[in-house]
Amino acid sequence: MPLNLVPFIKKDAEDELGQRFGWQRFQHKHHESRFTCFYEDYWLPRKFGFHKRRAHFSSLIMTGQMTREQALARIAHPEMDEHFLQQEFEYVANKLDLTVVELQEIFDGANKTYRDYKNKRWLIGLGTNVLCLLGLEKRFFR
Repeated sequence: MPLNLVPFIKKDAEDELGQRFGWQRFQHKHHESRFTCFYEDYWLPRKFGFHKRRAHFSSLIMTGQMTREQALARIAHPEMDEHFLQQEFEYVANKLDLTVVELQEIFDGANKTYRDYKNKRWLIGLGTNVLCLLGLEKRFFR
């Protein structure tokens, strides 16, 4: 059964996990991994201007678990302080077997998309169009 058909209150689920298993809350969604924390709080917003917290908070607003004002207040400030993020930059560079300078060069480099690389996007688009014409696919793809 899909989760969107079941009432789900994040705080209640976290409370139960804490009581049953001693689980501890993370500061934000996906902060259980150092890499995803870095990716979502440093790389995406600073390199691409994309804040995943907007989508995460939006779902909490829509289900009445957070107010718009609370979300805007949290979005106004980074989840992690600058010193911590710099340490994480060094950690990620090390894990990727890069120097900090090499990772910084990648970060400062031109942004790329799948269009910059050889791919079969045209074939996927063709298949999608055929399925839509046959009535087998009803979703809208851009």
